[in-house]
Amino acid sequence: MSVFSESDLMFLKSCIESGEKSTSGEIRLRVEAICPADIPEKRAQELFESLGMVNTKEKNAILIYLAYESRKFVLWGDQGIHDRVGQDFWDTQASFLTSQLKSGHYVPGMQKVIENLGNALGEFFPWNPSDTDELDNSISIG
Repeated sequence: MSVFSESDLMFLKSCIESGEKSTSGEIRLRVEAICPADIPEKRAQELFESLGMVNTKEKNAILIYLAYESRKFVLWGDQGIHDRVGQDFWDTQASFLTSQLKSGHYVPGMQKVIENLGNALGEFFPWNPSDTDELDNSISIG
């Protein structure tokens, strides 16, 4: 059984859509029960590639990977966004999300992190009229 209900997933999808309104950047959420890799970062990188996230024009896609039964998550940003926000940004987001998940606040934690990611993307990759939504905003379930 997932930590998210169908209505939670619909809400988080709307959070992603809102987070992307002011940016050319892309945010995806992948949720699965068990992380099949020994190292969750390896799994996140595999998913980043298989979900086509490596193909964004400005290398500004971010994957939020959550394996809830394994109690693992990874925030995986492409090179374009990573170069601009730096490691401290990722560490701050990860620390916040860790505390939220440990407290069982999955939806509010994800909502806030998605908002923060969208704000960072908007700052460094602002939306302009020629932009298109390069990736599907649906939640990837494994």
